[in-house]
Amino acid sequence: MCIFLDVGGIKVCRQRTNTTDTLTAQERFTCHNASGSIRVQRSRLAPRQFLAEQLATRWSSEARVDGYERASAKQRTANFLISVVMLPTSEAAMYAKEHPDSTTLLPNGKIRFIQTGMEFPANVQTSALKAYVDGKAFRRAVAKKINDAYEFDQHVPYIIPHPHKDKKHFLYCTLTGCTLPRSRDVLVNHTNGKRFKRRFQEAEKKRLEREQRELKKKQKKKKKKKKKKKTEGGAEGGNKDDEPMDDGTKENDVLDGILSSDDESADSSDDEGEGKEEDETFWTRGKQRTEAPSDEDQIMEDEDDFQREQKGQQEGSKSNSENNLSLLSIKQRARKRQREKMKLQKKVRRDAQRRKRDAMQS
Repeated sequence: MCIFLDVGGIKVCRQRTNTTDTLTAQERFTCHNASGSIRVQRSRLAPRQFLAEQLATRWSSEARVDGYERASAKQRTANFLISVVMLPTSEAAMYAKEHPDSTTLLPNGKIRFIQTGMEFPANVQTSALKAYVDGKAFRRAVAKKINDAYEFDQHVPYIIPHPHKDKKHFLYCTLTGCTLPRSRDVLVNHTNGKRFKRRFQEAEKKRLEREQRELKKKQKKKKKKKKKKKTEGGAEGGNKDDEPMDDGTKENDVLDGILSSDDESADSSDDEGEGKEEDETFWTRGKQRTEAPSDEDQIMEDEDDFQREQKGQQEGSKSNSENNLSLLSIKQRARKRQREKMKLQKKVRRDAQRRKRDAMQS
């Protein structure tokens, strides 16, 4: 049987029981000054319970029974007992009072930790609460909540998610090359270290120099564009002033005739010169053929020709050869030279044999 009373603005659930206890001054003060709705239930904690007589004698004039006739103080003291769980006499309530920032006391008497959401019953002891706070589960839950709220993106240029596919839950520092766990405390300690600060200053210095170079390049480009515009504008004005007038006069016709005659004479002289050069080269070739060069002279000439060809190729592809040589090691360069030398010797021998064969056949 449960009867709800409204005593001094406090809604109290009174339950029938035979046990009795006295009410302390602290409990009376707390019950008198409490506000709101308090759920009062029968508790297994033997602690403090107080009789309805003391409550009824104190506020007999204000006591009302909802749905029942007004009962006398003697009947209430004999049949009903109130057990207030939310009074700060339990260990859970005392712990919540000492730690208001991290815990809250629920209306049913349970204690809840704000950071983790873990709840403990009303009859829990203080030692159990302290053991939970000092344990790994509580610390991990608190650290996880702190890390989830922390903004790791503010360090993005230098601290990024790990690029390796198997280490996505780690962070990677591009300045120091360190692998870091996704923890706020570890990250703050790393960024405040001497090594990171030194590398950070060097990186900032390089960045500023790069920005200055880019600005200078942009300024040079702007100056060049302005100069081009000025030169183009001046050239267009000069061309308009210097354009000849086509009046169709006799002087222009005479000049055209003189120029055409000069061109024809120049063409004829060029043709004669080309014919002479061809004759000279033809006779020099014939003279060279009549001579019978020795094998040693021919070998030397072939070597010189081959070296000239190689020099021309090297000069033509100088940039490519420099890049390739920078990548080759010393041993590889030596082997390459040896191979080229062997190829040259083989070619010289082959040419000498071919000449001997032609001489024998002739």
